[in-house]
Amino acid sequence: MAEDDTATEGDDPGEVARLLTRLAGADEHGRRSALRTLHTLGEDALAAAVCAALAGRPEDLAALADPRALAPLSAALRSAGDEMRWCAAEALGRLADPRAAEPLLAAVADPHPRVRRNVIEALGRLGDHRAVEPLIGALADPDATARRAAAVTLGKLGEPRAVEPLLGALVDPRGELDRSVGQALVKLGEGELVTSVTAVLNGRPEALHDARAVRPLVAALGHAAPAIRRRAAAELARLGGAAATAALAGLLPDADEEVGRLAARALAKLGDAEAVEALVAALDHPGDRVRWRAAEALGELGEGRAVGLLVGALADAHPRVRQRAAEGLGRLGDARAVEPLVAALADPETAVCVAAVSALGRLASARAGGPVVALVCAGDTAIPEEVAAAALLGLGALAVAPLVVALRAEDVAVRRRAAGWLERLAATAGSALPALRQAARRDPALQSECRSAIATIEAALQAAPTELLADRPAGTG
Repeated sequence: MAEDDTATEGDDPGEVARLLTRLAGADEHGRRSALRTLHTLGEDALAAAVCAALAGRPEDLAALADPRALAPLSAALRSAGDEMRWCAAEALGRLADPRAAEPLLAAVADPHPRVRRNVIEALGRLGDHRAVEPLIGALADPDATARRAAAVTLGKLGEPRAVEPLLGALVDPRGELDRSVGQALVKLGEGELVTSVTAVLNGRPEALHDARAVRPLVAALGHAAPAIRRRAAAELARLGGAAATAALAGLLPDADEEVGRLAARALAKLGDAEAVEALVAALDHPGDRVRWRAAEALGELGEGRAVGLLVGALADAHPRVRQRAAEGLGRLGDARAVEPLVAALADPETAVCVAAVSALGRLASARAGGPVVALVCAGDTAIPEEVAAAALLGLGALAVAPLVVALRAEDVAVRRRAAGWLERLAATAGSALPALRQAARRDPALQSECRSAIATIEAALQAAPTELLADRPAGTG
């Protein structure tokens, strides 16, 4: 039969500590035996306060401020019961004993979120700066309450090295601004930066000049609202940097059309080696949405290095990628794109053909005149009139000879279109007057169109500056 503690315990401080520790044990008989012995030793108040603290009522223990409570509370923090651990963590913080930091630091990674939160808050009450690194780690805790507690505690500690990690946590995993983190940063003297980032994400114009804003903006790219992602992406494009580039590249597959396009354009705007590499890699992405966004952005680079990439993209399996590639080649204005674009005029997708016509009009190459004219004058042409007009006006005099050839086409619709386009090119179509006059005489179906074109061209030549009259064909004026 176990010997009763009342018969063996004395008033040795070590024995008192052992008895207090037994109060945190799982053995009910042991706890009762310890309480009886502590009563015999005159430690009722301390024993009662420890028991109350372990039951979630730490007020008496905090008022008692007896350092001997440290041992049982530390033991309780290692117990198997979740509730006892979180009660012990709260009580240790209220004990105001600097030695409590050690067991608390050891419990920062406790498996239960409420224990972790109470441990973090207790460390904040103790003000021990050894807690800074564990608290920084706790900013990534999967439990939101633990994350908030870590932010608040870091703000209380006032440790400058916490600023960067807090900036990284300013926007939570859902892409939402975390007020607790913002308040902690304000306490650390970063209120202006917090205000600026908040303004940007809320859609209020704000020029960010601090590169440290990249971290919260990158986090905001995970926000559920496309508008927030767009604002963050736009600001990241302005701030730049390796982190911004990587984040924007990750946004290329975004489900929101505008977000993905904005990310691609932002990479093009950055234009550094990493951004271009990200766009080049995106051309091989399995998602067609990503590929066409990359093709569009490469066309905005304004550099010859994108020409070969976009020429390759003209053979992509998806028509929208081919379309964006053709448009981009037109913007780049490089003569190397002429032949591939001429080949693209035969693409089975109308949108690709339209883009190729427009691009060739921009490039203004003699090689493009015949194929473009053949397409825009065809009887079954699907090229919108405004696109055809822009292309032919871009080609200018280079389109005149092919249009003259088209005046002799078998299809009357082609002949009429050719005469009409020559009239619209009046300022540069002086060399077509003999052919138009001949067609007016020999082609009854074309008389009206040819006469109108002749009158318009002659009027344009009369109004042309003197230096242009040298190109006037014989018999005019």
